Order: sequence, then C-alpha cells, then structure tokens
Amino acid sequence: MARKKPKTRKPARTRSSGPGPLRRWWAGLSDSTRRAIGRGALTVIALAATAAAVTWAMGSMRRFVLTRPAFAGSSARIVIADRPEWMSDWLADQIHCELLDGASGTDWTFDSRLARRVHDAAARCPWVRRLHEVRIERGPANQADSLCAAGRIVVRADWRRPVAMGMGRNTDQYIDAQGFALPAHQVRPDKPLMRIIGLAARAPRTGERWNGADVTAGLRMIRLLQTRPYADQITAVDVSNINLRQNLNDPAIRLVAVTGREMTEIRFGDLPADGAPPVGPSIRRRLDNLEGWYNRNQQRLAETDCAYVELRFGDIRIPQPAG
Repeated sequence: MARKKPKTRKPARTRSSGPGPLRRWWAGLSDSTRRAIGRGALTVIALAATAAAVTWAMGSMRRFVLTRPAFAGSSARIVIADRPEWMSDWLADQIHCELLDGASGTDWTFDSRLARRVHDAAARCPWVRRLHEVRIERGPANQADSLCAAGRIVVRADWRRPVAMGMGRNTDQYIDAQGFALPAHQVRPDKPLMRIIGLAARAPRTGERWNGADVTAGLRMIRLLQTRPYADQITAVDVSNINLRQNLNDPAIRLVAVTGREMTEIRFGDLPADGAPPVGPSIRRRLDNLEGWYNRNQQRLAETDCAYVELRFGDIRIPQPAG
C-alpha cells in the first residue's frame, strides 16, 4: 500500500511588533495638537451628557407638575362651538367624555400635544360629520367661568343628527341623513324617530355608512315628509319593495300612519332618484293629496273606516275595509 504523506503545518503568522497606523498618527502629532484634540473630545462628551441630563430632568419635571393636585383639579373643559339646537346637554357631555377619553392623556391646556390628541379623537368620533378646528384657550373666558378655570378646548365641527331608525335583516341602528350609523346608547331623541323598515342589508357598525338604494330612498322619503304637518303621524317607511324587487303590482314604498290606537297603510308608490320622472302623479301631488286627506279627517291620517290610502293613481283613493 502506498504510504500517506504526513501533513505539514503551515507556519503561524507572526504579528508585527511595531505600532499601528493610529498610534503612528498620534505619535506624529505635536504636544499642543494632542492637547487640543483631547480638550475637544472632553467638551463633546460633556455636552452630550448635559443634554441627556436636561432632557431627563425636563421630562421628570413635566410629569411631576402635571400630576400635582392643583393642576389635576383645574383641568380644561371641551367646549363645542356653535352647538346645534338639537344637541342636548346630556349628549354634549357624552361627546366631551368621548373626546377626552379618546385623547388618552392629560387635559391640562399647557400640554403641547393636547390639541393634536383631541383633534385625532374628534376625527374618530362617529358624531362628527366634518371637523373644522380644535384650538386651546388658556385661562377662563371671564370671571364667572369657574368651570373652565384652566382653559378651554374649543371644538368646531359639523355634527351628525339622528333622523331615523334603520331596520334590516333582524338588525337595527340609528342613522343620520347620510345613512351613517350612530352610537345607539347615546341617542335619546326628544320624540320618536321614523323607522325605515325592509332594508336588505344588515346594519353597519357604528360610524360606518348603511349603503343601498333602499336606504337612500327611505332617507329621501323622510326628508320630504319632514316639511309636512302630518309628519309626526308617520311612524315607518317601508322600502322592502323598492324598485319593485318583490312584487310588480305592490307599491315600491309604503308609509305606516299611526294616530292614537289607529293604524293605516299609505300606498305611496315609487320615488325615483336622479331627477327621473315618477310613474303616476308627481311626488308633490301625492304629498298634497295626503295633506288634503289629513285636513278633511280632522288632522288625522289613520282611520278605523279606512282599509288603506292609495296615492299612486292621480286622485287619492280611500277604500272601505272589506266586510
């Protein structure tokens, strides 16, 4: 057998015992230059340490001051500028709490981030339709303004007003005139709102829009009714057959009128969008015919001796109940 050649070890590298390039550079400097560089390095280190110490001290002082009882007891209040008449004191307080809770921080007006945090909270608030301004006013507006001793957080916005209760697929939700869902636990209307029944889609989450041709038609119908003297007797707008999606012979929209214990169905018909002409009499004529019935019937829409009110065929028709 051939003998294996013995392995030979490579000679180890020996490090140079001479100084490195940095040491040679340093040794080539004069004494005065080396002293100047040393003083500069110490100055930079001292400035960096001082800046870190000042930053830490200011943060600690800010946290200490903002948590003192004197400031915690005189926090600023949110003021809704140009508050709409329909907004109750209770709802305004609910919005105040929601904005401050959403801001998640101190409500002392000298907090430099307060306006931005309240602005972001207002932008997320489902009651805000369009946010115009959030500004901080420090100190009371006048001597009698004891509730705002520390200042005010002024919020100026357009607000969503609940106009109807939408009902669809075993769900319901309060909505505004554009169909946006509002927090149900914060809606306390001074009078019952009309219901839009027969919606095809489920109710959206709070703050989202309830889309659909049926929602749009129901809200438009409510807007038309609100200008009429009998509006408070209309309790529901039934849009289940909008665009005749269920039955070609039934009315696209029905109204439910309740007067006392009496209830009457009003067959309104179609309500075309985008300026298209309606089938049958005009929308205004139908509403006028219904108002004429309201006045002739002692300002009552619902009637015991009335099977229903028909508005789709020119003159109003009020047939007697069968039997």
